[in-house]
Parts: sequence; C-alpha cells; structure tokens
Amino acid sequence: MRATALLLLPLLALPVLPQKRQKKAGPKQFPVVIKKASEAFAAGDYGVCVNQLKTAMNLAVAGMRKQLLAAMPAAPEGWSADKPKADSGNAYLAQMGLGSMITVEQRYRGPDGKSLKVQIMPTSPMAKMIGMGFAMAANDPNSELVEYESHKALFKKSNKGKRFELNILIAGKHLVQVSGSSMNEDAFFNMFNQAFVNKVAKILGS
Repeated sequence: MRATALLLLPLLALPVLPQKRQKKAGPKQFPVVIKKASEAFAAGDYGVCVNQLKTAMNLAVAGMRKQLLAAMPAAPEGWSADKPKADSGNAYLAQMGLGSMITVEQRYRGPDGKSLKVQIMPTSPMAKMIGMGFAMAANDPNSELVEYESHKALFKKSNKGKRFELNILIAGKHLVQVSGSSMNEDAFFNMFNQAFVNKVAKILGS
C-alpha cells in the first residue's frame, strides 16, 4: 500500500489544467473571420481561407434567416404562427455553396384545421418557371396576376377555391411561396401586402 501511495505522489503533484471549450463563431466574430480568410489567402493557405469563408457564410446565412423570420407577417385574427424551427441544414448548404437551396419557412394555423405555409427561397431555381407562368395566367380562370410595384406574383385557387397559392417573384430571382387552406381574400392579401414584399426585397437585395 505504501509503495502504491509513493507512486501516486508525482501524479498528485502535477498541476491541474483547466479544460478548454471551443466556442462557435458568432456575429461579433464576423470581421475577425473575414480578416483570417484574407490573411490566409495572402499567405497562400487556401484551405484555411476556404474554411474561414465557410464560417463567414454560415454567419451571414444565419443573420439573413433571422431577418426574414422577423419580416414574416403577423397571424390574422383567429390564427396563430408556429414557432420557427431551428436551422435545418441551411448552414451545411451554405458551406457547400448551394445558396439557392436555402429556404426560410413559417407556418400559420387557423380555425377548422386551416393552415398556411410561407417559404422564402433566395435565388431560387424555380424563379424561371414561375416567370413563365405569368404568360399563361391569362388563359387560366383560376390564376390572377398581382403586381407589387416592380415585383410580380401569381395567385392561384384550386379545389373549388378551398386552396390558395401565391408565388411572389422578387427581383426576378427570389421566390416567396405561400400555400395552404383558403381564407378571406382581403385578410390574405393584408398579410402578404406591399409592405411585406418590400421588407423581403430589402433583405435579399437585387
């Protein structure tokens, strides 16, 4: 026992070092991350540069997502807005350079099981298809063109008017898609009005 205790004495004498916890980069670290990326690029450390740029991209995407969720319209009377889900892969998509696949979503619940889903898709690959739909809307009795100043939208009804779909094309490339159960049309367009489109357009840019 004494021999074992003597062997343990050097171990007990060793200093106890505090653990180091690596914190994720936050918005305040964005300038630092960009500086590190620039320094790495200048030094020819392109792998380090790419990793720092991925981190910066994640921070920018997170900031944009926060702004877009804040721009979502308030729920009309008798309806409620779901709590937004945590980021479901947007950061990963940003790392892969797939910015066009980033989607910000908000759901609303109404009486009698009614619901609406809003999806904001920056630089959406669907934009071109929606743009083609504008030309065909004149021949579809269930479709209606809606103008939001310089931005256009396509409003469609289906299932005998029980379903709504609104596709707003912003700057010709960003898409806001609203789909779900029908509601009073005045209340619907009061939610998705010019002010809402202006907010989203300002956040996404041209």
